[in-house]
Order: sequence, then C-alpha cells, then structure tokens
Amino acid sequence: MTCEKYFFSIIIPIYNTKNYLDNCIKSVIRQKFKNIQLILINDCSTDGSKKICEKYKKKFDLTLINHKKRLGAAISRNHGLKLAKGEYIIFLDSDDYLLGKSLFELKNIIIKNKFPNVILNNIKRNRIPTSNDHILKNFKDKLQKKKEFFLTLNKNKIIFYECWLFVISKKLIIDNNISFQKIQFAEDATFVIKILLLMNSIVINKSKFLHHRSREKSLKHTIGIEAAYAYILILIDLYRLFKIHSKNNVIKRYLKFIIFKTIAFYGAYITLLNKNETSKLSQKAKGAFNKISTLKINDFSKKINIDPKSKNAFKIISDHQNFIEKKIVSSVKNVKFYFNTIYIYCADFVGRAAVNILKKNKFHIKNIYDDDLIFAGQKISNIPIRLLAKNKSKLKNLNKVLVIVCNFDKKIFKRILQKLVKKGFLKKQILQINY
Repeated sequence: MTCEKYFFSIIIPIYNTKNYLDNCIKSVIRQKFKNIQLILINDCSTDGSKKICEKYKKKFDLTLINHKKRLGAAISRNHGLKLAKGEYIIFLDSDDYLLGKSLFELKNIIIKNKFPNVILNNIKRNRIPTSNDHILKNFKDKLQKKKEFFLTLNKNKIIFYECWLFVISKKLIIDNNISFQKIQFAEDATFVIKILLLMNSIVINKSKFLHHRSREKSLKHTIGIEAAYAYILILIDLYRLFKIHSKNNVIKRYLKFIIFKTIAFYGAYITLLNKNETSKLSQKAKGAFNKISTLKINDFSKKINIDPKSKNAFKIISDHQNFIEKKIVSSVKNVKFYFNTIYIYCADFVGRAAVNILKKNKFHIKNIYDDDLIFAGQKISNIPIRLLAKNKSKLKNLNKVLVIVCNFDKKIFKRILQKLVKKGFLKKQILQINY
C-alpha cells in the first residue's frame, strides 16, 4: 500500500471491536489494491483493539491515530478526512469488511462513468433485509444527475442515513467543507444528506461491496439522553437545510419527508426518558432549541409540538412527550374491535417506546416479536423478544389480540401486514403507529 498517489482512502474509526477488527483490516489488505490509503483511528479502545492496530501498523504502510480520550465516531472520521489523500473516500466501520475484489470493481465503475461525485453501493447485512437490493432496484445502472436521483428518492420514499453506503469524491467533501456533526449518535445522517444535496452526479454499484454488521449493543441501538439530544441537533440542521433549499420543489419535498421521519425518531427517543433524564436533556438542549426560533417550522407544526417562542427547554420536551403519548394511546383506543391483549411487532427503540407508553397506560402486552436475530434472547420490560412462529397452528386464540407494528416505513409495514395475515390475523387487528 505504498504509492504517492492514492485512488482510495479508507477511514476506519475503531472503538472496542476487537472480535471483528482483524477481519475488517484483513479484508482491505486481501484486496491487493496498490494505490490505497488505509487510515485507522483508534478512539481510546479498552479491549485490546489498539494492539491489533499496532500489529498491522508494523507490517503495512498505514496511518494510525491513537486518541488519548474517547471522542466518538464523528470526530474520528473528521480526523481521518484531514489526513485523506485519495481521490475517493470510503468509510468503513471496524466490525464490517470488504467483499471479494470489490475495490477493483468499484474503480472500474468510477472510470467507466467518468469519475462521478458519489457512488451508492450494494451492501450485505447480518439482519433483515440481508442486503439493500430492494432499494437499489429502484435506480438505473447508468450515471444519474442529482435531480433524477432525488426524483427516485421521492417516488419510492427512500432515506439514506449511513455514510458507509457511499464512496465519495474527496474533492466534493473538501470544496464544500462538509464534516460530520459532532454528536454521539446518527452522526452521519446530515453528512450524507449534505453530500447528496451538493453532488452533481451519482452512479449505482449493484455488485456486493461490503458486509455491514449490526450488533444489539452498538451505538445505533443505544437509548438515552445522548441519543435524544443527537436527534434534536439533526432536526435543527435539517430545518436549516429546508430553509436554504425551499425554492427547489424536488429537494424541498425530500427534506420535508426526512424531517417528518426524524421527528418520529426524536419522539420515540424522548418518550423513553424518565423525568430526571428529561431534565438533564433540557439543560443540554437549551441553546439548541433557541435556534429553532430563527427557522421556519410551520410546515411541520402538525408533527411536532414545539413553540418557537418558548424559552423553557424542559417544557418543550415534556410537551412533545405528552403529545406523543396521547397520540399513541388515542390510536389504540380508536381500534374498532374488542381486544384484551397486545402484541408488539418491533424490538428496536420505536418498539421500546411503544411498550413504555402502553404499559404506563395500563394496557396488557403479552408478546414482543422481531424478525431481527440481533434481538434474540433480549427482553423489554421483562417481556421476551421472540421470532414469530413459523407454523400458523402455534398461534392460538388470536381473535382478541391487537398487533401493533412499530415501523415507520410503509413498504416494510405492508410486508409485515401480509406476513401477519398469513399467520391468521385479520387486517383490522393490525395497527401501525407513528410518533
């Protein structure tokens, strides 16, 4: 990996992923791609990951940064960007790995399409769905201009939050001074959106590029004050972008859709907080909420309960908690048939928020289901998370059961609905809730 001019820079932030890190680094080395720069940022790991980094540093020409204190993935990636010399940037999580000869295939695609700003890649995953084939099928293989790409996003209600889905021209990042938001969760959400807003061209790589690993204990599945705070800052950034792009109807429509989704995530996260946590969040977010008064939020007033004139951050947050709780409880009470038992379908944070609200309001929740094996053996409020029985006959006495599906994606909800109907539930017994 010694070459004066690099085609790719691969940036890998590392924090306590010892069991996966060796495979991650080896997957890059096995590519035998000569003009590549590998940048490892060890973010103060405590599990032996640092030793693995130093082992590879002795054998190969790579860049290693060892943080003296924990700074998070956002700052780690920003540090990597400052050192990157490649024409294209690849962001790789330290528990992921590249597939086959994916870098050679990617380079050929880039050259064939005359060096596009962005490449959207096909990803394999260890959860359902097992790849993003279902998303990429909506796009043409040929090079696309920004407007064409956003029209497809709008038509199919597609959102991209994760930076590792993309390979990005370094020039695009540097020329536009794009960096990762300094938050502990979902730090790449607005980074990706800004990249897509500022690009001129994008091409789809439908060959399998990397394997992404989801873990139940990863940051993505963490709840608490920092997660809720992150979504407040993301919302403010999105409001600002919405204001900037308000005259472009295609982009405005897309940003509005993303903001609605982010409001739903924010609503779910804050309903998981107790009063003490809400108080701490309000202290942390006080300055952030003050920025909302300068932004136009009328377009979103039916989705979020924020008074831009209010100076009381605790009241802003608690008012929206109450708004969400009333919304969920009202949806359940308005169901048109008699039920005495609730099943929750979804074990992620949105499902946990639903359980939290419904148990508080004395509803009986018997079972929690999820297709994702990363939740196997876990519990929510002492209720085990299960896979839905394969055999219809094992699901008995269903006529007085309400199934609440906690998934915001309409296409995914439709697939879950069809699956539940095949198991013997009636459509009237299945409710999709939103936040």
